[in-house]
Amino acid sequence: MGDDSSKSIVKSLKKEWALLFEVFHQDENTEADKNSNGTRSESSLEGSGIEMMSREAVRQLTKKLTEDRKKLNQQLEFLTKELEVSSAKLECLFLVGADATSTLKRIEELNDLGLNLTESLAKIEHKLGEARSKELDFRDADI
Repeated sequence: MGDDSSKSIVKSLKKEWALLFEVFHQDENTEADKNSNGTRSESSLEGSGIEMMSREAVRQLTKKLTEDRKKLNQQLEFLTKELEVSSAKLECLFLVGADATSTLKRIEELNDLGLNLTESLAKIEHKLGEARSKELDFRDADI
């Protein structure tokens, strides 16, 4: 009975991660569409300080945010691989009848860490979208 519940936990975590990545990528595409169509409102930039930045400062911010996003994506990839390894280990532990509580605990920790990383990544994506919108405003002002 314990084997089935633990396997279902692993399966549900895998499904949650898949859905989370899918939603995140859809949000990323929607954000790109907004930027390309120019429908982003200036009110979204208020309070972020970006509207007061110079062109070079916005360019530097964009570069930094892009680097941060790359690092977070790498961490998420590593986390996903570790989650897969832990899931395989959990299945092996169940097959031999060993205690799997520490592995289950680690999987839960990885899941929590992944959610935190994903939230951070979403915030960076939002700021990056604002910065890119401001860069477009600078370009439009030059035309």
